[in-house]
Amino acid sequence: KEMNLYGKKQMTPYMNSQLGDILPPHAYATAHRAFLSMLEKDGRNQSILVSGESGAGKTVTTKIVMDYLTKISQRGQKSEQGGGGICDRVLQTNPLLESLGNAMTRRNDNSSRFGKLIQLKFEEGKSRLIGANVDTYLLEKARVVRQGSGERNFHIFYELMEGATDKQKRDWNMELAEESRLLCNEGVRRRDISDKAQFQKTLEAMDVVGLSAEERDRIFRVVMAVLHLGDV
Repeated sequence: KEMNLYGKKQMTPYMNSQLGDILPPHAYATAHRAFLSMLEKDGRNQSILVSGESGAGKTVTTKIVMDYLTKISQRGQKSEQGGGGICDRVLQTNPLLESLGNAMTRRNDNSSRFGKLIQLKFEEGKSRLIGANVDTYLLEKARVVRQGSGERNFHIFYELMEGATDKQKRDWNMELAEESRLLCNEGVRRRDISDKAQFQKTLEAMDVVGLSAEERDRIFRVVMAVLHLGDV
């Protein structure tokens, strides 16, 4: 059950606060403190470490922090400066990475099976977000060929099987992949989440971050190639 802890209303007190102000503990407070410390006269690069055991909420908390930092970076910015476009692209890296690198485990329906270092880059001496860089590491490659009971392979396999067009299914021989041994737990479903609907979000994310139709097609062909190779 989602609680009313995040959103524009909850962000406002933190956005209007200064260093030293006492506000309730919150992911917004951590993000705001880092943002203000960066902007100080002698400010330096800031780091936020999101850690915890599986299912603790690391993925969601990271998205909350990124959402806060992108929104506060747009305050006072004119739309023609392009800040909104950059912010949208930065935020849309999350659903894209989740599709390719997250999976359902017994503890968590959307567990990150890799580590990532996200660098948000702001204009020097100013609050405007101008770019980002994402480094990924330690992908759980073994999950491709073996998943535990009640767990699934990476989301993208199921999303593609559910969301591909009829032409794509024919071109990629997807009928042969439906019984793939790599999808041996295919009957296991994410709670309240449709793989087909999530595939549309993945496509939208690809579009926002600037992947061309040809680049998307190459990615999906690789995904299908992995499925087919699993049965060789």
